[in-house]
Amino acid sequence: MANVLYVGNFNLLKGYASVARAFNIARLFSEQRHNVFIPTIESSLHLQLFDKDKNINFIERKDFGKIRSYLLSKYYIELIKKHNIQIVILYDFPAIPSLNIIKFCKKNAIKVIGDITEWFDA
Repeated sequence: MANVLYVGNFNLLKGYASVARAFNIARLFSEQRHNVFIPTIESSLHLQLFDKDKNINFIERKDFGKIRSYLLSKYYIELIKKHNIQIVILYDFPAIPSLNIIKFCKKNAIKVIGDITEWFDA
């Protein structure tokens, strides 16, 4: 059983489709007995709308704002350490924090998966 961190700009109030995609992919990991952590804005709202899967954990996070979210990686690296993450999934995530997270993961033998089917930004 591995701990998975699914990183993206998930906000149910602004983007239902991305949250639904993350939840369904997280459900696949859960069926393989992995614990999945999804940092998101309005996590209490997510818990009301999605099935309560004991292996899928929504983590409340604040909205960093558009500019800061393009530069911020420290928050996610702290989550990786805190939850003993073995797999990180980067969904529609900005390049600079992605590179920082990938470098950290490479140093610590953590697998990184890019969910990049809809990347349209730097």
